[in-house]
Amino acid sequence: MPFVPSASPAVSDFCKLNLILPAVSVGNVGQLCVDLLLSSFPHQRIGYFYDVNIFPFACADPVATKKKQLEGKLSIAIEVFYIEKLKSVVVQQRSPVAPGRNQAFSKNVFEWIQTAKFQNVILLTSSYAYKREDAQLSSGIPFVSYTTNDDLLQLISSLSWPSYRFVAPSPPPPSNISPLLEEMDQSPISSSSSSSSSPSLSSPSSPPTPIGGGITKKLFSLFDSISSNEKDSNNNLMSIVVYASEGDNQEDAFLQVSLLMQLLSKLDSSLELPTNKKMESSSELGYCFRPSS
Repeated sequence: MPFVPSASPAVSDFCKLNLILPAVSVGNVGQLCVDLLLSSFPHQRIGYFYDVNIFPFACADPVATKKKQLEGKLSIAIEVFYIEKLKSVVVQQRSPVAPGRNQAFSKNVFEWIQTAKFQNVILLTSSYAYKREDAQLSSGIPFVSYTTNDDLLQLISSLSWPSYRFVAPSPPPPSNISPLLEEMDQSPISSSSSSSSSPSLSSPSSPPTPIGGGITKKLFSLFDSISSNEKDSNNNLMSIVVYASEGDNQEDAFLQVSLLMQLLSKLDSSLELPTNKKMESSSELGYCFRPSS
C-alpha cells in the first residue's frame, strides 16, 4: 500500500504522533467518527494511499461546507490527514476492501505502520450490538477496548473502560478432532480483563471477540506476531469498539469520538481538546428527513 505524500506535507516524521485508523465495520461508525474529527478540528491533507485491494472511489469533499465545495476539492478511497491539535495522523477510508483481499490489505496497513513508527495506533471499529452477552448487556456499557500492549492495557483500564489484552488464536486442531472441539478456544482475545468498573465483563473465561470489525482481528494478529519475534518493533495497537446496528449511526459516532478524546487526553495530558463537535455535511444526504424525537 504505497503512501503518496502531498507536494508539501505539513508533517513527514510520524514517530511522535498517534495514528487514528478506522476499520470498515458495522454502521461505518469508525468512518463517521473520523468525519467528525475532520469537521471539528483544523486539518491538512498530507497524502493518500494507492492500494489495489480497495475499490476505486472518488467524490466531492464530504466534510466541506457549501463555500468550500466551490473550490472543487475531490476525495478518493483512502486519504491521510494531519490534525495538529490532536498530535495525530488520521486516515479516512471511504471505499470497502475487495472480497478476499482483507488479509493482503491488513498486511499492507501493518507494514506502513511499522515503517512510519507511530507512537500509538488507535483503531476505530464497531461490532454487532446483538452479539453482546448477558454480562455486557447488564453492564450498560456499549463499547469495549482491546490492545496488544500490557502497559497500554493498564492505561486504558485507568479510564474504567472494559478492556482486554489481545492474544493470538490457538493453532487449528488436527482434522480428526471432533467439529465440536474445533469450535472451542478460538477467540483471539485473552481472558484477562483489567476493567475495574465492570467486574462482570472479566468473569467470562473467554471475552467476546468483536464481530463485524473489518480488518480488526487480522491487524491485531499481525501486531501480536511481530511483538513475540521482534522486541524492537512497535507493538502499540489499541482499539475502541462500539456496539452498533446498521442504520443511522451518528449517535454511535459521537460516542466513539468522545471515547477517543478521553483516550488521547490520557495518552497526552498536554492536549487541549474542545468539547463541541459537529457532524459533517455529507451525513444529511443519508436520509430524506430527520426522524422526529
